[in-house]
Formats: sequence, structure tokens, C-alpha cells
Amino acid sequence: MSQGRSDQDDHAVEAGSSKRYQHFYSALQLATRSAASKWTYEDFQECFPTYCQEFPVKAQTLRTQMAKNIFEVTKQETDQLLAEHDVAAATDVLHEVVLEGRAKRQSGQHDDAPDLWSASTAPRAAVHARTVPVLEAERDRLLAQLQMVTKENEALIEELEQNESNKQAFEAETTRRLDLLDQLASSLENLPLQEMEQWAMDTEESLGTRA
Repeated sequence: MSQGRSDQDDHAVEAGSSKRYQHFYSALQLATRSAASKWTYEDFQECFPTYCQEFPVKAQTLRTQMAKNIFEVTKQETDQLLAEHDVAAATDVLHEVVLEGRAKRQSGQHDDAPDLWSASTAPRAAVHARTVPVLEAERDRLLAQLQMVTKENEALIEELEQNESNKQAFEAETTRRLDLLDQLASSLENLPLQEMEQWAMDTEESLGTRA
């Protein structure tokens, strides 16, 4: 049980959350642990009577280990779900709004600001008043980042198009040279080789006779 409390305290410190969230998380952990260990040994015996009869000690150990595994898996999935929805931060904001509203009510302060906490203010509206400006700022930051990435993509596309143009020019020049080689090869094939050989032999004999 002390180990469970230690896990809860570590999670609260890491999250940097308020007491409201710590109480919520502690209650959630307690409910999770209770649900995991609710399966009694008698229930386990009804499911595995032969095993419990032949190995009573191992059966007790196995039930305890299964309860621990159920708790750990449930805790892991719960923590993941809480992190995905940023529950700790949202609860902290709600806690701050509630404390501020209580302080203003106790001091008798009144304000017409839309995010003023009052007894008739719905928690959702109070949270929205605090979180919407933060979300709008994050939206503007993401839009600016998106514009920057868009410009980078446009520059990259232009560069790729230029490279494609250069590639096409290179391929055209290569094709032209290959065509020229084909023409030269065709011209060589059409030369009167036999007549040239005969002319060379006649010339050689004529020069030999004169010598």
C-alpha cells in the first residue's frame, strides 16, 4: 500500500499539479487498486478448483500476482489517457479559478470581467475563460509555423522542378549524342570497304613496282 502512495506522490510531483488533481489521482488509484484486488481467493478457487487443490500455495501467489498485473496495466492505461487529454493541467486551471473566485467572494470584490468566478458561474465557462486565450496563442504559433513550413515546401518544390528541368536537358543532350553515334555507325556501315581494300592493295603494289 505504501508503494502505491509513493507512485501517486511521484506522479503528482512530475505533473506539477494542484492539490485538487492530487486528490483526484489518489482516489483514482485507490479505486483502481480496489478493483484489481476485488477478485478474492474464493473466486479464484471457483475458476481454477483443480489447480488450487493441487497447488494451494502457488495458487495464492498466482492470484496476488494477477491482481498486481491488473493494477499495473490499468494504471498504465489510465495514466496514458490522462496525459492524452492533459487532465492534470486542466484540473490545475480549474483549481486556480475556484481559489480565485473564493478569495474574491470572501473579500467582497466584484468585477464585470467575463472570467470572474461566482457561485453561478459554471466550471466549464470558467475553464474556457482561462484556457481559450492560451489555445488561441498556441493556434497563432502553429499557424506561423505552418506558414514557414509552407514557404520551405514551395522553395523545395521549385528546386525540384529546376532539377527536373536540368535532368530533362541532360537527357536531351545525351539522346542527341547517341543519335550522332548511330549516324556515324550507319555511315561506316555504308562505306565501300571492299573497294577501299582493293584500292589500298593496288596502291601498295604500284609503289612496290616503282621501287
